[in-house]
Amino acid sequence: MNTVSLSSIPAERDQVVSAESSRFLFLGISFSTEFVDEAVRSLRSQCNGKVEGIITKFETHNYFLFFFMSEKISVKGFCR
Repeated sequence: MNTVSLSSIPAERDQVVSAESSRFLFLGISFSTEFVDEAVRSLRSQCNGKVEGIITKFETHNYFLFFFMSEKISVKGFCR
């Protein structure tokens, strides 16, 4: 896991929304961050109000001598 970020957690945490997205890379070359936008769209679609207290987690996994790798983003928040 590379990074974790956290915003202020609201007092009312009734409805939890979460989403995740991933992609595979060859030689660690990245040309787009569309998979992050996909996770954000999925999170927004689960809430008709405002999403607060967002927690994000970004993971990388290396395979076969670092020739292949995967990246995964997990997003969790609270709908108000």
